[in-house]
Amino acid sequence: MSQSAATAPTGEIVVGLLGPILISRRTEEIPVNGPRQRDLLAILAIQPGRLVSTESLVDQVWHGAPPPTAASAVRVHLARIRKILADLSDGSALLLFQPPGYRLHPSVTSDAAEYERMVNRQGL
Repeated sequence: MSQSAATAPTGEIVVGLLGPILISRRTEEIPVNGPRQRDLLAILAIQPGRLVSTESLVDQVWHGAPPPTAASAVRVHLARIRKILADLSDGSALLLFQPPGYRLHPSVTSDAAEYERMVNRQGL
């Protein structure tokens, strides 16, 4: 059953992108620490459900000039984000690794996506 964020069940995981980058569920908000973690989460959250290659993540986060350890750093940062998501979702896997990269489960939405839906619905 497909639902928009406006009608999604209570408990939906929302990534805040329009202010401080955070992950929320109901009334609980968890800030995402560290600029690399925030960058990675934002990249994945603007395209939930779409696979983003590790190479693309590295390139976007380090602006084309990554250190030799960048791919390892991506794995570490995303493991931390995965834990936050799992804790908020009662253990559900919402950040998925699929070679050659990562994707957020399509049920994860963002405040930016909800804003865009609202604007489109109003015809603005």
